[in-house]
Amino acid sequence: VIKPKPLIPAVPGGFTLDDFSIDERAGTVTCPGGHTRTMTAKRTVSFGAVCAECPLRARCTTAKDGRTMSIHPHEQLLRDARAQARTPEFKQAYPTRSTAERIVAWTATNRGRRIKLRYHGVEKNHAWLRLRCAAINLRTLINSGLTRTDGAWALA
Repeated sequence: VIKPKPLIPAVPGGFTLDDFSIDERAGTVTCPGGHTRTMTAKRTVSFGAVCAECPLRARCTTAKDGRTMSIHPHEQLLRDARAQARTPEFKQAYPTRSTAERIVAWTATNRGRRIKLRYHGVEKNHAWLRLRCAAINLRTLINSGLTRTDGAWALA
């Protein structure tokens, strides 16, 4: 499991998408104020004029046309992942996992862009990947304090 991206409320200290009830079967979304709207085919929801009279508007949106949101096709999985990320067990295990996840991401990308394989054939690409992994390991050792003293390598 990768740590999910945190939700940012539309209004500081306001409601996030997790505060809204989503009924996938009925295709509806209910806001914290109890107003229900139907999702469009593109999975967007607009509360429109209902927001104008809502007492919770200040915590929900500043848009004059009311709150509008897009619902991800895998929203329930994302909600479950965010809930798991709030557990004490996850918070304890994640600091060590994040280091490994960062290295895996760095191996598969080049400054944020996905790497395309340079060569045709498995053998050449496998050799390139081993070289990239060796470079990552060397960088990790150097960042850990690898130094050369008296003709020998040592970690400081």
